[in-house]
Amino acid sequence: MHRTRSVSTQLFISYSALIGIGVLIFVLLFYLFTSTLLARRTTNSLESLTLSTAQYLDGQIRTMDNAALAVAYAVLTDENRDRFPRNTRGLTQSILTPSRLAAIIGPFGSIPELYVHERDGQSVAAGLASAQTAAPWQQTSRLSKAVALGGAAYISLPHPDPAIALAIPIYADRRYVSLCRSFFDAFGEFLGVIEVEQDTNVLFRDLAQLHAKSNAIQLFVGDAAGRILFGTGQSITDAERKLLSRVVHRDTTDSPVGTESRNGDLITFVHSAYSGLTVVIQEPKREVLAPVYAFSTIVITGSLIFLLITLALTYLLAQRITAPIKNLRSALHALDGEMLMTGTPVALNSNLNELEELNAAFHFMRGKLKHSVEDLIRLKSHETMTHMLALQSQMSPHFIVNTLANIGVMAEEGMNDQIVSLCADLSSLYRYVSSGYASLVPLTEELQFARAYLQCISFRLSSALEYRFSADHAHPALEVPKLCIQPLVENAIKHGRQGAGMICITVDVISTDERWEVRVEDNGCGFSADTQAELAEKFRTAGSDMPLPSAAGDGIGLVNIYTRLRILYGTDALFSLENSQDGGSRVTIGGPAHARLTV
Repeated sequence: MHRTRSVSTQLFISYSALIGIGVLIFVLLFYLFTSTLLARRTTNSLESLTLSTAQYLDGQIRTMDNAALAVAYAVLTDENRDRFPRNTRGLTQSILTPSRLAAIIGPFGSIPELYVHERDGQSVAAGLASAQTAAPWQQTSRLSKAVALGGAAYISLPHPDPAIALAIPIYADRRYVSLCRSFFDAFGEFLGVIEVEQDTNVLFRDLAQLHAKSNAIQLFVGDAAGRILFGTGQSITDAERKLLSRVVHRDTTDSPVGTESRNGDLITFVHSAYSGLTVVIQEPKREVLAPVYAFSTIVITGSLIFLLITLALTYLLAQRITAPIKNLRSALHALDGEMLMTGTPVALNSNLNELEELNAAFHFMRGKLKHSVEDLIRLKSHETMTHMLALQSQMSPHFIVNTLANIGVMAEEGMNDQIVSLCADLSSLYRYVSSGYASLVPLTEELQFARAYLQCISFRLSSALEYRFSADHAHPALEVPKLCIQPLVENAIKHGRQGAGMICITVDVISTDERWEVRVEDNGCGFSADTQAELAEKFRTAGSDMPLPSAAGDGIGLVNIYTRLRILYGTDALFSLENSQDGGSRVTIGGPAHARLTV
């Protein structure tokens, strides 16, 4: 007996599976619930952070833009603008002086530097490095790009400011983002470019503080052109550029904050309609779910310890229950064939009254079972032999009567030579039918008998009968029930004659080392619904435990073959009858290569 079937093993496995499945389900449900909850809460938190960061960034950009617009309006509204011809005196020497620009910026220093670049190459600065210089705006790419926009605001990438670094050396490492606008006079004539700078430490303060709280959170700001103005990493990666290019054109009309989950990261982003910038915050899910992983590890570890303790107790309990049963099993294993014949009892020595009584009852039942099995085998052998011979003998007279009738017709027509040949064939056929009592014969002999039968029938039907055998792959050593194919051929001729024209009979044989099949098909009218229902009822009541099929009535040959196949092969027997699509009937029989009973 396999050890996995013992009571102790079954108890051990059952408790292990029960506890293990319970722990697994609990951890899985806890993980799904908490991970979903944490992901939702983290997403909401990131959405709020992204939105507030974008609003702060818009506020800074708006402050810079307001300063630029204030300078532009100052040029348009200055009451002295007509006193100084443009060809003789520049704006930086008349209207937009450093002190005037400082007044526009305000006393609180919210803007570190403001530049006005005139079209003639003169520049004036106010802020940390107030000065007037000659610096053509055409030499600076960000100013040229701002001029190309025709008055719209242009936000540059972070860049150093040499003037501030020269004025305040401790600011040499700082970088600034510029907002640039072209400005014009009242007649729409281009006058120059206004540049407002803001320190990146101020502009992106919220992003830097958020990254300082959690290094796992990645943040960056980009524009519609795919340029990245700020990133928390030491350098801008290709992955960040691809992410920005993907989300920068995403539609966020339905919600002010866009979200997505990609490659194990939670991503939120906001498009600013005012500045055209996009703020992106990215946090790995593994960081979000870190508390879940830690708690799951604690639960699994505790569950394993509890499982080991429970399994140890289960094993001890199973040993106490199964020890007497193991002793009884050993006693039963000692009852071999020799002891069964001699009837010598085996002592159990279990010290348990119930098991000793069970042992005594077993030996008493053993003796009765021995005699019952012997009687049953002897009776079944006789019954099977009688049944098979009776079924086989039903076919022989039926075939002989039909053949003798054919000979009588041929004698009346004076077909003496054909009668001689037919009598020789009939003698050969009758010798095959009456030879021995074997129920199984080689498949090749059964096919030869079916061919000989068709040759006898063709003497009478002449050219009205056409038949074909397809048995090229018939296994020579395969044995099949005797007289199982010829009745099918006879039945096919009967149904084929009900149709019009020539009778066509096809016999197909398929055989392997494991199974065999024979299919007999005709071109007649096929089985009617009543005939199929009648045969189905006969098949249902036929069998080795039923009375022999009566020789009277239609379908006796089919029922006979069905009964013999069921006796020989049991449930592995194949017997089917159906109507083919082109008309006619088709009967298929078959079974395994080795019969269940050999008689």
